[in-house]
Amino acid sequence: MAIQPFSDPELYVLDNWARAVLFEGAMKAVRDKYATILGNVLDEVQKRYKELKIRGVHPNNEEFNIGVGKAAWPSTDSSWPSGLWIGRIRVENVMSDDEGAPGAGVWVNPPRDAALDMQQTAQRLRDAAQAILAPEEYNRLEVETYGKTQAWIEYELSEPRAKLRQLLLMPKANDFINCLVGHFETLAEFIPVMDEIARGGKQKHK
Repeated sequence: MAIQPFSDPELYVLDNWARAVLFEGAMKAVRDKYATILGNVLDEVQKRYKELKIRGVHPNNEEFNIGVGKAAWPSTDSSWPSGLWIGRIRVENVMSDDEGAPGAGVWVNPPRDAALDMQQTAQRLRDAAQAILAPEEYNRLEVETYGKTQAWIEYELSEPRAKLRQLLLMPKANDFINCLVGHFETLAEFIPVMDEIARGGKQKHK
């Protein structure tokens, strides 16, 4: 008995191949331009906070998308620095309410020999968040640890997806960029806390 090798969606694509190819090219162009926009966000952040020299840009990752940190903050990988991050800000997350909501937070992702206690680290970040974040942001705060290797806090962005879409689709997307930069400015208030956490890790390592 012959088995149809293609699923129904794949058959639809085959039946509409010429149109599908056009969409394929357009989607790649959109993703490339959106990655540039996210890079522009970090460019602006690094202009304002020159000490944040390390950056990570991962526009297609399902959780962590754009982040900045200091070289002194221990990280397992320079492209995934411990630092200030905005996540779930992929095109999919902005354009579809069915995807996870975008969030902003602080991630500690040190090498194992940094000897940081992740439970204590998470608690220090939570304590700082209570003083730094607006009440509505703190009420949405999530605090997580991953074994003995990672800790992070994150709050859901206050802007609804419809607002983010509106900002993204405006000319030059400047308002979208400014919106995300504004969240990084809030996160920048955690810089002294991250400095203390990094120093603690170094002292234990010694």
